[in-house]
Amino acid sequence: MFDIFWLFGVSNFYFYFLFAPVNVLLRLIVLTVVTSILFHHGYVIFCDIQEAFKKHKKLFGQMYIDEGISFTFRREAVGLLEKSRRNRNPFKPIHAYAAIIVTPFVLVLNRILTPLLGDGHGVFLVLAFFAIPMLLWGVEIFVQTVVIMVYYPIKLQRESGKPVLLKDW
Repeated sequence: MFDIFWLFGVSNFYFYFLFAPVNVLLRLIVLTVVTSILFHHGYVIFCDIQEAFKKHKKLFGQMYIDEGISFTFRREAVGLLEKSRRNRNPFKPIHAYAAIIVTPFVLVLNRILTPLLGDGHGVFLVLAFFAIPMLLWGVEIFVQTVVIMVYYPIKLQRESGKPVLLKDW
C-alpha cells in the first residue's frame, strides 16, 4: 500500500513540482497549498477518530480488549473504527469529471500550456492533479494507522502498565 501511495501520490505530484522547470512562485504556491491541505486532512482524521471514541463510548473497549495481564488489539478493531467514524472520501466527483473531460485533451492541454510552462508538461499536470486524492487517501490511512496502532497502545500502556498485543493478525 505504501508503494502505491509513493508511486501515484508522492512521485506524480511532489517530484514533478520539485524538479520541473516551472516558475518558482507557482511552484512555491502549489507545494505550500497542497502540503497544508495534507496536514489539515491528517488533523481532521485525527479529530474524527477522537470524535468516534467520544460518540461511541464502548468502541474503545471493543477495540482494545482487556485480558487481565495485557490488552489485545484485533484486526476487526480497524473495521469497527471505520464504521464508527465519519467517512471522508478524498475522491470527489470533480476528479471523475476531469478524468472524462480533461484526460483525452492532454495533448491539446500540452500545446496550450507550452508558452507558460514549456513543452511536455500537460501530462504531468494531469497526473499531479489526480495525485492529490491519492495523497489525501494515503494520509488518511497513515494517520489512522499511527493513531490506533501506535498512539493509543502507548497511551494505554503508560496509563495501565499493561502491554497492548496484536491478536489474530
